[in-house]
Amino acid sequence: MPKRALDNVLILITAGGLLFALATRATAHSPGQAMINLRTEDSRITGSVSMYYGDMPFLIEGLPFQVPESTDESFPHYTDITVQFLTDHIRFSSAGQPLTDVTHFGPGMKFDEQNNAVIPISIRPPGGTLKSLIIEQDGMYRTNPRFTTLVNLQTGDQFKSLVLRRGESRAEIFIDPLTEARSFLGHGVTHILSGIDHIFFILLLILGPFLSTQAAVTDWRPPAWSLLKLATAFTAAHSLTLFLAVCKVVWIPTTIIDIVVIFSIVFVGLHNLLRFHIGREWLVVFAFGLFHGYGFSQGLQNVGLSRGHLLLPLLGFNVGVEIGQVLIVAAVFTPLAAAARRWPQTLTVARWATALITVTASLWLLEKIFGGMIR
Repeated sequence: MPKRALDNVLILITAGGLLFALATRATAHSPGQAMINLRTEDSRITGSVSMYYGDMPFLIEGLPFQVPESTDESFPHYTDITVQFLTDHIRFSSAGQPLTDVTHFGPGMKFDEQNNAVIPISIRPPGGTLKSLIIEQDGMYRTNPRFTTLVNLQTGDQFKSLVLRRGESRAEIFIDPLTEARSFLGHGVTHILSGIDHIFFILLLILGPFLSTQAAVTDWRPPAWSLLKLATAFTAAHSLTLFLAVCKVVWIPTTIIDIVVIFSIVFVGLHNLLRFHIGREWLVVFAFGLFHGYGFSQGLQNVGLSRGHLLLPLLGFNVGVEIGQVLIVAAVFTPLAAAARRWPQTLTVARWATALITVTASLWLLEKIFGGMIR
């Protein structure tokens, strides 16, 4: 085998391995997440903190990796160290005054059907009522920089929601509408940029118009127009199902969503390489986009918003997703179009990139379907 061909094979194997490692590590819709649900009751605030137990042993020293049984003689100890961790790392204040002395986590800890640990919380403000409430958290990002905490506050029939994350770990819970929408906008951007499956799909949509012809691309406008139609179909579809999923109008099992989303990557990748006879590509992208919308919705489904308080969080999150998509398109399409005009070899690179993504998604799909059999 000529040395140049051997080098290309080695590069392909190495890059494919890296992409597969990224894909299999990424639970694209499930970064570490906690949820704080609060409600006002007369002269106090009550609620709970819930965390997926699988995250907790990495954050709280002394917890076992298996979910402990309430009958375990060590269970009270596990509850105590969990309550102490929350007391140390979640703090409330109001009007510049800390509420540490009147904030109580516990007593007790229980688990729901999804193995989320649920710990009660109670705040008794000195004056009986609060005009504002500040929440601050730390210690959640030690093992997962993308850890987020969703905060919900109910006052009567009104709901307020906020997302806390690294770099934005201190915020006012009683918030104005613009602050609320801005918070969820950032959550939407983070959600798509940390979702490798969605990034793969968008990259293939970008590469497709360049691979639809064997000739050199001398004009950027035809591929841009093709990409615009595909992106519009994708946006319309995932915006629709994002709303339906968050409103719980239609429910589809997460496993099916994940499999179809990964299959969409494989299908579009093969179409880019083999050029199937599809009359209306945008319609296929629209169909796949419906399932991607359900994938996006997992960033909001567990927030616990009421139907009367969906507009701003949902709008902010969806705009954030769109901003993330635009960033990906701008970062890839512009230099790709410029390179394709000057160097015909750019299309070869685009084909290799498409092949790498397609192979990676195929392996990911097999792993999703057959579990750990290919590991």
